[in-house]
Amino acid sequence: MIKLSEENKVQLHMLSVRTTSIIKDDEGGTDKKIIGSGTIIGSGENCYVMTAGHCINSLNKDQIIIECYD
Repeated sequence: MIKLSEENKVQLHMLSVRTTSIIKDDEGGTDKKIIGSGTIIGSGENCYVMTAGHCINSLNKDQIIIECYD
């Protein structure tokens, strides 16, 4: 395990986001929520979130929520 300095923790939080995918149950049951994380990657003026495929597979963009950590 690596012990991070407070400065390193602040830097990581600036690059990390939480992802939440919501899959609606069309039959009136409980909606499924998949929670993961991602890393912000910049390219020029564009920003992208890199995350694991199993967090967003077979979802459309309306089912994915990206949030910054506190």
